[in-house]
Amino acid sequence: MDGNSHKSGIKRLGITVVGVALVAVIVAYSFWFSEPRWQGRRLSSWLGDMRPGRPEEQQRQAEAAIQAIGINGIPTLLRLMRAEDSSLKRFIHEMEPNSRKSRFPRTQFHWAYEDWANATQGFDILGPAAAAAVPEIVGYLAEDQRGRYAALSLAAIGTPALPALTNVLLQQTTAYSAALALTGSGDEGVAVLLTALTHTNHIVRIGATTALRFLLTYSARQMSVTGGRWDRLASRIDQYESFVVQTAAGFHAGREKNLIRLTLDQYATNTSPNVAATARSVRQRLGL
Repeated sequence: MDGNSHKSGIKRLGITVVGVALVAVIVAYSFWFSEPRWQGRRLSSWLGDMRPGRPEEQQRQAEAAIQAIGINGIPTLLRLMRAEDSSLKRFIHEMEPNSRKSRFPRTQFHWAYEDWANATQGFDILGPAAAAAVPEIVGYLAEDQRGRYAALSLAAIGTPALPALTNVLLQQTTAYSAALALTGSGDEGVAVLLTALTHTNHIVRIGATTALRFLLTYSARQMSVTGGRWDRLASRIDQYESFVVQTAAGFHAGREKNLIRLTLDQYATNTSPNVAATARSVRQRLGL
């Protein structure tokens, strides 16, 4: 390669870098000014006040602000749910020396899961009013980590998400997260989960059994969780993951019928006539 070609290549590279940087600035600028505000502060700023360790009064004010912004905040919450960690960020994080073995502190990154958690808190506050966000959020259920945050967002939205969740519950790649999401749809969601116990795919049965068992015990455990909304969301994900592991282990150890029988027995005496009738009908179909 001659000198002129080399210089030309460098020039093109420089123009590309500047162009990419300019686009990034324009996108950030548009997000900054398009994001809804309350009392002069952006929605993402209020969401930041919901993080662990913030004073309770500050969190209450943030929750009130997010409620006041209402459905105008849905585009911002979806943008946060779309967050990704770049390959470069992950590479730098993996290559940096452990801070305990180095005199230099590690770079403090802002990770995508933090944005997912912020979005989930927002949907948790908006509840059914965020129904317009359901189609996009459902698309994340097949993912591992983001799928759990999506599931809790849909659980908070509740009944408006029920039709979409009924379909994805029966797909192996989304069964676990969809089952968790259905725990927010009340008696109708429980009935869907009970019916899924008869499905031919064992992953679907594990997901339904997990969510039903989780519902029976989570409320009591939730009361013992100290802290704000962020802590409760994190605790809910951790506890559900634990239930998935326990249920899957039981199925693989040959205790599937026993687990399903015990679950159906508990729901067969439910105070909701529809839930109790569905549980008894499923138990009869399974010969339990």
